Amino acid sequence: MLPAAYLLFIDSTEHLTIDHSLIILNNAGFCSPMFGRSAGSKIQELRIVQKPKKELHDLIEAFKQLPDHIHTTIIPLSNPLNDDETKAVRKLFSQAGLDTSDVADEQIRYYISSLMEGAYRYYIDFDHSKTYAPIAIKPITSHPQYNPTWQDHKIDLAAIPDSKEYTAADFTIKELRFT
Repeated sequence: MLPAAYLLFIDSTEHLTIDHSLIILNNAGFCSPMFGRSAGSKIQELRIVQKPKKELHDLIEAFKQLPDHIHTTIIPLSNPLNDDETKAVRKLFSQAGLDTSDVADEQIRYYISSLMEGAYRYYIDFDHSKTYAPIAIKPITSHPQYNPTWQDHKIDLAAIPDSKEYTAADFTIKELRFT
């Protein structure tokens, strides 16, 4: 039986190509980004897989197609999270440099549950300049740049076919430059 969702941590020494992303999407299922960081040659991403396609053991086997510089950690999740899953989420957040020691289990559960449902009711607040930072999980309405239209944005998970096979044509590539 498939889990309600997976939490996926990607740790790489090189940027992911479209081919790498296709391996992840076509095996894991539809997913949304939660957190990303790049520092030098190190890239880290947390994603929530809202529409899992494969059982955990099959997913682990499929991810062996990824090059050696890409390491993945996958946690199957139920909705709501149980105590063991909440501990595993904390551990994975820590691997990503996010310190959850001041975050209540209930807040983690609410945050992950809203993402599983395709809604953005909460956000992670932290100091982006730190490589290991204490976080807070806050209601999206308290974000300093909050716009009420953010609450209108909900992913219609039912509209995404379970059998969808992604191709390079499904991607829009944009280059961002920060100065």
